[in-house]
Amino acid sequence: MKTYLKIITLLSIVGILYISCTDDTNNFEVKLDTDTTDLIGVITTDATTFATGSTINFTVELPQTFTNDAKVTVVASKFETVDEFTTTIIIPAGETIGNGLLSPSLENVGFLGTNLKVKIKGLKLFSDDEDVTIEDNYTLTSNEIDINIGGSTIIKFSWDDSSDLDIILRDSSGAIVDDAQTGANPEVLSFSDTLSDGDYTLGVVYYSVEDDALNYTFDITNILGHEVIEGDLSGYTASTSSEIPVFTITKSGNSISVTEL
Repeated sequence: MKTYLKIITLLSIVGILYISCTDDTNNFEVKLDTDTTDLIGVITTDATTFATGSTINFTVELPQTFTNDAKVTVVASKFETVDEFTTTIIIPAGETIGNGLLSPSLENVGFLGTNLKVKIKGLKLFSDDEDVTIEDNYTLTSNEIDINIGGSTIIKFSWDDSSDLDIILRDSSGAIVDDAQTGANPEVLSFSDTLSDGDYTLGVVYYSVEDDALNYTFDITNILGHEVIEGDLSGYTASTSSEIPVFTITKSGNSISVTEL
């Protein structure tokens, strides 16, 4: 009889321990069961085209305020799965808008530039002590902005007869920026978008001439698009091998304008 009582007593203790462990385990799981709040912010830039090496200014707007400072991560990338350039900004507690800068350093930018996608990728809240991170349950995403980091401006100069013309681009000091003296039609030259803003002179060299009043076409391509300008050289007297300033090219940022002199 004593043996049976011992067995029953032991089984009762094991049952109590099992129930206690089960209750503790369930309570522990409840503590880990936390919700995540998905937020969507808005990011904007003051332009969609930037010269190589320039800084991208952006503004972030949060959908709500927080009682703590918010550190927002912004990324720029050429590919969806690779965050090539990352920066963070701090938006103070109680505010929803912050400004920041991205300075992507790109190599091997083609003459039509390189496209990047800029977006918000994350949010972290901070206490008054900047070294202490608050455990938060927020995710933050946003719209994507397509921007273009530019490369060069390509200028094609063509004419309507068999004359042999060359072109030379000079800065205000008279130094040659680029020239095209190949004997081809069209002649093609280019310059980087890092070229200083200002006025440049395009001179035409009449290497051999059939008609003083020949018609020309100016074909300009850069990251802002494509423009064609047509005209004639009737106001100029051809002189073999002499360089005649014919056009002023004005550069302002990525904008290019051409004026006949």
